[in-house]
Amino acid sequence: MDTGQEPLYNSMTKMLGVYIFRQFIAPYQEINPIKNKFNIVTAFRIVFDRYPNNLSELWNKEEWIYFLLDVKYKLLTNNGVICLMIDHSKYSKKNTNNIIKMLKEMNADFINGGEIIRLNYKDIY
Repeated sequence: MDTGQEPLYNSMTKMLGVYIFRQFIAPYQEINPIKNKFNIVTAFRIVFDRYPNNLSELWNKEEWIYFLLDVKYKLLTNNGVICLMIDHSKYSKKNTNNIIKMLKEMNADFINGGEIIRLNYKDIY
């Protein structure tokens, strides 16, 4: 998932032949359905979980659950995984900790010192 606004990322994925699903992500906004589902969905350097009028305010648990369930049912195969890299380095850590707690409750794997979060289809509630 990507916005298409990062030239280096666009060039690398094109060179590798990786399909990029482009869509603006907002709270409680449904993801457009697609024909073929994926074994893996990645979203790196995530900033879509911030409110445009207040960048330090992050999505709450319910908004994240809505997003993850939408990804689960519209984009992932039954054995699929979603890998996330949340970019909150300059913003609120308070809500980030709540999201990490929720993801741990879903049995998420935290890779590379917790920098990357991997969540299996079957564990997204």
